[in-house]
Amino acid sequence: MLVGAYFGGEMPYGYATEVNRQASSEAPAKWERIEVAASGLDDRKPAAAKTKKGFDVFVVKLDGKIYAMGNTCTHAGGPLNEGKLVGADRCEIECPWHASRFCVKDGDAKGGPATFAEPRLETRVNDQGFVEVKAL
Repeated sequence: MLVGAYFGGEMPYGYATEVNRQASSEAPAKWERIEVAASGLDDRKPAAAKTKKGFDVFVVKLDGKIYAMGNTCTHAGGPLNEGKLVGADRCEIECPWHASRFCVKDGDAKGGPATFAEPRLETRVNDQGFVEVKAL
């Protein structure tokens, strides 16, 4: 039991294994413009931006609809925008660091090692053509 307790504490606290990297991140509660022009988004080509308070946002256009979620992998903190879109309809982003997969449409973790979902953001395009986001 002592060995189990040691590894049970050392892995999450010493090496941050199975720690949600988005737990302390705060997605914007109100609509906030990010520096991504809707016209500059190509279909199935991920982009990244930051909110004014520093929240990393993953943005992608799928079949004409814009989706956004957290850009920091909940498993190891990898930049999701540098990953590749995978799956049957290419709507899951795969983390470039450890191959965790997240559904772009709802942020759910679809394949490990990640077990926590990404924060999901609602999107809209403002009058100037820029994407705005807020937490769902």
